[in-house]
Amino acid sequence: MNHHTEATVSVYGLNMGLQLALEEGLENRYARHLRIHQALNAGLTALGLHIFNEGDHEMPMVTCVEIPASLGDGEAFKAMLLKEFGVEISSSFGSLHGKIWRIGTMGYVVEKNQHGQLYRLAGSGVAHCWSQC
Repeated sequence: MNHHTEATVSVYGLNMGLQLALEEGLENRYARHLRIHQALNAGLTALGLHIFNEGDHEMPMVTCVEIPASLGDGEAFKAMLLKEFGVEISSSFGSLHGKIWRIGTMGYVVEKNQHGQLYRLAGSGVAHCWSQC
């Protein structure tokens, strides 16, 4: 008998995730992540933000954005995005903590909601807060 409790739910979750990925096709899945990443980058750039390490070292699953200096470490603004708009972004770790945000671009929820939330931000005038807050 094994004395460890197996994370059975995690194994089933992994199995389902892999099944969905294979059904979509790995090339299709990668292309979807890349399409969402490029659209998000274009929208963030249009808002006057700078994409961190743009170019060869970008990952299409995560967009890293430099936090404008006027926002300090960006935590208050990040909390406001979540509270007011339901947009959740992450801080970074180590030497990049307080310098960049990480915005995930994977999953079906992102594809359906990320662009709408981005345009809500721009249209609401909150975009001005990037340099004013």
